[in-house]
Parts: sequence; C-alpha cells; structure tokens
Amino acid sequence: MDKIQLLEFLHTLVSHNVISQNAYKCRYDGFNGELDFICWLKKHRPSIKYASGGTFIPLVKTDNSFEDSVYFTVAPREESFVECQLEKVSLLSLKGQYLFTYDPYEPWSSWSNFSISSESGSIEFSIPSSFSVQKYNSHKHEFELSDIEQFLLQVGFSPYFRCTVDIPDGLKQKYIEKLSSYSTEELLSLYLTRFVFDGLCGLGNGRGAPLDIDFFVQRKTGGWCILEVKEKDKSKRKDPPPGFGMDVRRIKSLLELESKLDLSAYYLVRHINDQKSRNFIDWRIINMKKFDARASKLPVQGGVGMGRSGSDNPTRICEFSEFAKLY
Repeated sequence: MDKIQLLEFLHTLVSHNVISQNAYKCRYDGFNGELDFICWLKKHRPSIKYASGGTFIPLVKTDNSFEDSVYFTVAPREESFVECQLEKVSLLSLKGQYLFTYDPYEPWSSWSNFSISSESGSIEFSIPSSFSVQKYNSHKHEFELSDIEQFLLQVGFSPYFRCTVDIPDGLKQKYIEKLSSYSTEELLSLYLTRFVFDGLCGLGNGRGAPLDIDFFVQRKTGGWCILEVKEKDKSKRKDPPPGFGMDVRRIKSLLELESKLDLSAYYLVRHINDQKSRNFIDWRIINMKKFDARASKLPVQGGVGMGRSGSDNPTRICEFSEFAKLY
C-alpha cells in the first residue's frame, strides 16, 4: 500500500457519492485546502494542537442536519479532544456519537479487505485491521466497544453504491498528483474519514443532508474553537464588494454550532488567485459572528458547488478587508 493506492481508493469513494464532475472538483479542492492548512499549522504553529472534526448525518430525509442525526469522527488513537468533542455534540446528535479509531503505524501488510456492493458488482477496499468503532455513552461519559457491523445495524445503513459519476482520467490524475504531495499520515486520515462517510454511510442509504466540522483547534489560552476551511478566490461582483462568500445554510449551521457547543467558530480561507490555476496567495480568517454581522444582508446566487446545475444556492459575501491575514 502506498499513497497512490490510498488516493485510488479515495477516488472510488468520492466518484460514487457526488452527482456531477463539478461536485467532484469541489470536493477535491476542499480536500486540498484542509490538507494544506495542516501543513501550514505544523510548520508555523507546531505547538498548537488540532483535532479532526466530525460529521452529523441525519438518519431521515431532511435538510436539517441535526434532525435525528448521528455524529462520527475518525481519529488516530493518540489524538486529543475526542471525548470532550463527543460530549459537546451529544446535545445535537440525539441518535448517537461514534468514534472510529485506528493505529496510524500499522504496517500495510496487515490491512484487511472490506467489500461494498454496487450495481456493477462488488468493490473491494483495504482498511487497517486496527480500524474499529466505539459508541460514546453521554450519560455514563464512557465509550462502549462496537464494530462496523453493529454500527451499521444501529444506524440502519447498508453500504451500497447505487451510481457513479464518470470522471475523466485526466481530472482524476490531476488530483491524485496534487494530493500525493501530502504526507501518508494525513492522506490515511482523509481516506478513512471518507470510507465511513462515502462508503459506510453513502448516498444510497437515504440519509438527510450531512454537516461536517473541519477542525477543532486549541487556542493559546487552552480552550478550543471550530474552524471552517475553504479554498476560494475573491468574488468578482462589484455589489456587494469583492470578498469571500458562504452559503446561507452553512452560515446558519456554524452559528448554531457555535452557540450549542459553546465554542467560537472561525472561517479560514485558503486564498487563491483564480478558479483555473488555483495558485496560493495567503491565508485569511474571520470570526463567524463578525462574518454574519459584516456580510451582505441580501444573498446573491452562489456557484453550483456540490449541488445540481441550476440549483438555488443563496450566498452572503463578506468584503475582503474584513478578513485578517494569517501569519
């Protein structure tokens, strides 16, 4: 097993769980922004701790990501802030909280296989033999041992790929080459997170609209905050003035998370020059309460993003000057 094989698995998972080539590109641009931030953090703020975020998945068809939802996070065994994270989100994910763990140093020779059925036949993935799941008991404040089969039984999901998007080989190879520059450690974390989200809890399960938290980052004072990371270029509109946007639903969700979890939320932008070459310029950051206060009150129509062509995507734009530069 090497980085290229991990990225091949990742491609298979994503291509079976997006609705268009554009959605595939948006997903990968998002991966790049998150992975690059980890590199920046390790280089420029090595003393600051960070923790993997997690995902709310409604078990019923709904646009409310917290309705009848479970929450899961994937983390190596030694990662901090896990129990506190699951305790906090238990206020919103009333159907349960799950922690998937693994040994990041397990040799690839001991990995095991996991098959997921599809319309064209069974697709086989490799996962660490150490990959396991625990359910958090928020009443007893302790973890209960479980396994993938029990997890699927409890959430009522049955892994199955119903369809796939035809991704040109050139586009696939472009992103494999781009992401292969990151460490095996980070690519493994990304792959296993997507294995749970796209593989075990994929689109074929009739789930509701999911909501993910990108990162939790520890402040110098010891407290933690929520970080939403996006890779964006400045908007081209004159009214509202050029800046960075966020869709209305995401703004509402982040503000609700900030309130319910009692953690400040920040919007971090990997500022790039344009949509085509996507060359890095700098990092820009803003507190979500400030974003909400300063952003345009009247939404504009944003890009298609992960949605279907012609879908409604109301977006509020906050002027570029409101974002602080991250040094």
